[in-house]
Amino acid sequence: MKARRGTKGFTLIEVLIGIMVLAMLAVIAIPAHTRYAARAKMGVVVESMEALKGAVAAYYATNHSLPASADARAIESKFGIDIATHYATLRVDHTGVITATIRNVNAATDGQIITLTPDQTFTIWAWGGLRTCHMPSHP
Repeated sequence: MKARRGTKGFTLIEVLIGIMVLAMLAVIAIPAHTRYAARAKMGVVVESMEALKGAVAAYYATNHSLPASADARAIESKFGIDIATHYATLRVDHTGVITATIRNVNAATDGQIITLTPDQTFTIWAWGGLRTCHMPSHP
């Protein structure tokens, strides 16, 4: 079929094909974006726990004891560090175990718990709990 001179615009078929391509891209992109966002949020939790680990180990090395149990705000003031608490509720107990209760990440992980447990010398730490996030494998 020959296009008439002077006509402008798209045919109905071209518009429908464009809509189908966009819909297929959305079907692929939205779940991938959701996974990437959850991974990034879990990375923030792990980084916060690593910061707490350093602060607890330094406190123990300096004082040869641990402070009483504390939540993230008390820890920030006691240790002088900034902790991101958007995606987890963080606590340190009297034995030095750091506990993160996940929140605001996604339905699959919200409410799950990650722990970071020190040995008796506070030099080797063991991760526990939720295994779907990227946790460091080294002490």
